[in-house]
Order: sequence, then structure tokens, then C-alpha cells
Amino acid sequence: ESEAMCGIENRPSLKQFREQAVMSTAYHEAGHMVAAVVLGLPLLDGGIHIDLELSGVSYYCHRLPGDPSKSRQDQLERERTVIALYAGRIAQLRFLSDYDDPASWESDRAIATQLLAELEQGSPRASEGSLWHQAESLVASNWRFIEGLASALLAKPITAMSQDELEKGWSKGTRKQEKCMSHAEVSDFFRREVVGQ
Repeated sequence: ESEAMCGIENRPSLKQFREQAVMSTAYHEAGHMVAAVVLGLPLLDGGIHIDLELSGVSYYCHRLPGDPSKSRQDQLERERTVIALYAGRIAQLRFLSDYDDPASWESDRAIATQLLAELEQGSPRASEGSLWHQAESLVASNWRFIEGLASALLAKPITAMSQDELEKGWSKGTRKQEKCMSHAEVSDFFRREVVGQ
């Protein structure tokens, strides 16, 4: 039986799959950033970064677990943060459905799980499904912005990671190289686009 009959010629090479996985990391981080803007979570100075070894970070203001406050504003912050965290995973899988590596969103999932436990309403499982659905809708309705931001990030040159970023510890890679957009570049992207319309 020929390779063509077995479907081997249609399989991406390891190098192609690795490139797609790096691209999916850009979509993951773009999903977070677009969701943050749509949800009104302020962008922070750090911008958006991906290394070439499937790690990334988006700097936006979000709720961290551990504050027991239960005001409606506290609950909204938790919900919006969970949606923004989910949006990264959903965008990544929408771009590359074959890349289903749970480790690619392990830290996001841990924060989301803790925030869900802090939500007042009902069981965390009921909230989880509702917030996941809201994140799916947000990603679908803002896909062109996610694609645009991911493409802009991927078009950036590979640079040495700054000492500041290395010390933050988000990169799990050993090469210490990244693609990044500064806060100003990310803000300019959103100024040019009308997100959430």
C-alpha cells in the first residue's frame, strides 16, 4: 500500500506541528487579551509575550484567588476573570483543535478553579458551564480580533527575552527567546479595531 493510500502524506511533519503549536500559543494569549478588552479588564504595562517553547503571558488586570470579599463587584471580577482565562484555551483549540495539551493551560485552569470555588452562587460546576459558554460566545463573536492580534504577535521578530520577563518565570523554555508586543503596541491594535461589535 502506498503512503498516499495510508494518508501519510497528509500528516504534518513534527516541525510543522511544532510551528502550529507555537502559533496556537499566540492565539491562546490573543484570546485572553481580546476577552480582557471586551470584558473591561484594564491592560497592564507588560503587553503580550510568547516564547518558542509553547508558553506565553498576557498582562491585563484580573482577579486573583484568596480575597474572601463577596460584594457583587467582587463576584463580577471573578466571573470576568474566569471568562478571560477560558477564552485563551478556547481560542487555542479553535485555531488548532489537534493540540489538546492540558499543560498548555494548567496555570489558567488552576486560577479559574479557585475563583469558581469562591463564587457565591450555587455550585461551582453550574457556574463553570455557564462561564465556559460565555467565553465560547465571546471568542466566536470576536474571532477576527483574536486572529488579528495573534497574527500581529506572530509577525514580530524573535528577540532575546528581557531579564525582567525571565525573572517573572512564565516561560518554561530554555532558549530564552520570545516574540512580544509592548503595552503600547497592544493598545494601538485595539485603538485601530472596534472590539465587541
